[in-house]
Amino acid sequence: MNTVFLTRKFNQPPEVVFEALTTPDYVVQWFGPPGMRTRKVDIDLRNGGKYIFYLEGDHGPAFNIEGTYKDINPPRMLMFTLKYVGTTMSRIGESLVTIRLSTLSDGKTQMSFKQEFTLVPENMERRTKAWEAMFDKMYEYLNLKQTDHGQSDTI
Repeated sequence: MNTVFLTRKFNQPPEVVFEALTTPDYVVQWFGPPGMRTRKVDIDLRNGGKYIFYLEGDHGPAFNIEGTYKDINPPRMLMFTLKYVGTTMSRIGESLVTIRLSTLSDGKTQMSFKQEFTLVPENMERRTKAWEAMFDKMYEYLNLKQTDHGQSDTI
């Protein structure tokens, strides 16, 4: 298997979830697998635009995750390449990530996430668990922001 596939429901509309996925100040709040945190994010949100997430670990060296936006359809879809730079995970090469957001009947968001690898990473289960943990953090962050602002239509 060379694909991570996840679905997740968020309590906010797609516009808010899309913003959380594409705004540097928001991404740093939730992105980073367990034991890692994102210290800086650069995003050029346009087709062909680049992004870099600068990560640092609690007990390990810093590394980057970077790629290129291939297709952007706000607030419904993001497609981008993803590669690890400066870590042993760099050897797995580039993957393709597709995130689709749809509005549920209650106005909340259903997200489908797919990451396709050309070379199969040694531990696909670990990749899946990392994304699940990050989306858990994103879910909590969005709910906290919604509570802070008393509304769900803006972060």
